[in-house]
Amino acid sequence: MKTIKRNRGVIYISVIIEIILVVLCVIKYIPVYNIYIGKLRAKDLIERLEKYKKQHGEYPETLKPIGFPKAEIGEYVEYKGTCYYYIRHSECDFELLIPDGLDSPIYYSLAEKWFSVNRAEIIKQLTEPLYKKYLLAESSNKLTTSVRSNVTKSEKENIPFFNYTTADSIIFIKKFYDKKHIASKGFALVDVKTKRIKPIGDWTIFTYNGKSYQVTYDKDSSKGQILSRLYLRVTCRCE
Repeated sequence: MKTIKRNRGVIYISVIIEIILVVLCVIKYIPVYNIYIGKLRAKDLIERLEKYKKQHGEYPETLKPIGFPKAEIGEYVEYKGTCYYYIRHSECDFELLIPDGLDSPIYYSLAEKWFSVNRAEIIKQLTEPLYKKYLLAESSNKLTTSVRSNVTKSEKENIPFFNYTTADSIIFIKKFYDKKHIASKGFALVDVKTKRIKPIGDWTIFTYNGKSYQVTYDKDSSKGQILSRLYLRVTCRCE
């Protein structure tokens, strides 16, 4: 009898341990499953964003135009039980984040892929060759230029470093690969005496196929620096 009771005790303990292990496995893999489902659901959002860009030539500043009337800049939205954080970096460049701690996956439109780790390095690897290609086209005089000289006061006030410059005037420049494809746009300082033109502030650089990223020019540099990303950690409380 003692042996039977002992065996039953061992069986009960084994069953309890197995149940605990199963529960721990479920707890461990629930976030993984949620991320998987979140990426699947995000396909619809990404398709809507791409459709909007095709119709308007740029991505929306918020998700309002694609079915989220309450969406605001800097706020998350909930879609089919998953929370998303959308940010447009430039007209043709956005990120869509699924808030989930330190390794929150981000969809980067320039790459058309999701990333969870080493995001800054991956984006750098993507944009640096594109920027070098643009600079080569620029230095080879393969780009055409249009200039707008009537820059408003409010536009000037929003240009970094403008108040610290000694240039005589400021202009807005657009450069093109050809008649249908824009290459870049941004503000530049003009020295009236030397006729020297120097880019200033944030410029949007476009690829030939319509993607974009941003570089910034300070008051002393003649070559822009690719803007680094500040990944905001968003806590999503779905009700």
